[in-house]
Amino acid sequence: MARTYEELKVLSDKQYLTVNEAADYFNIGINRIGRLLKEPDCNFGLRVGSKKMVNRKKLEEYLEHCNVV
Repeated sequence: MARTYEELKVLSDKQYLTVNEAADYFNIGINRIGRLLKEPDCNFGLRVGSKKMVNRKKLEEYLEHCNVV
């Protein structure tokens, strides 16, 4: 789902994003976000019950140091 600039601005203020929000915000596929969360060195994932959440700042730091996602 394409989000407007205003919706993305709201996401930039949130500390934790759902997988769908993170996919929209970082322009990465939902499945790829899910695979990143399953990696053993993942320090940006959080589970709240069955819901997977992503720490936005930590994922930004992770992506800054990656050459390929």
